[in-house]
Amino acid sequence: MKKLALLLLLALPLRAADEGGETPAPPAPNGSLHNATGRTQLFQIVLVRGSMNGNEEIVGVPKNAEKAVRDIRDFLPFKSYRVLDTGLLRLEEKGFGKVRLDGIPPQQYDVAVAWRAAAQNKLQIWSFAVVAVRQPGGAPLGKGVAPEAERPIIDTSFNIDAGETIVVGSSKLGGDQALIVLFTALPNK
Repeated sequence: MKKLALLLLLALPLRAADEGGETPAPPAPNGSLHNATGRTQLFQIVLVRGSMNGNEEIVGVPKNAEKAVRDIRDFLPFKSYRVLDTGLLRLEEKGFGKVRLDGIPPQQYDVAVAWRAAAQNKLQIWSFAVVAVRQPGGAPLGKGVAPEAERPIIDTSFNIDAGETIVVGSSKLGGDQALIVLFTALPNK
């Protein structure tokens, strides 16, 4: 199933190379944290199914993310918004991590995040990617046929304030539905 990624950034994309800063090093091959400073940040990722049919409703969206959904209603054609899954991810600064979340069964998604502090209360999410997890099975590939490369359905970077929730983007699921990704940098207390 092909997925069309439609970026709906409510924060300006910002890459280190665009600022003339250093390009961040990729995560270690084993996915472990490196260059850690000891400062941690808790992030909430919410996967929402948007549907053009049905009642106008927002179901199961956490209160801190509901305002972001209400803000985008004028920009997206969807009437109904239902939570598919939520996850929390605590990362050290300049670290990398990922969480697996459920989409419409049986589809799952890996959401990978890397961040570092920016000016004042801002956080720079220098890598944010959502990748559909391949389901096992299917016909074996013929001799000399390479498998299709895994490509993120959302792959971006942005700045966010601690305590802020943004809609990172959406990806068409087929028919009248789309996967909408909400991201919150939970405030440190």
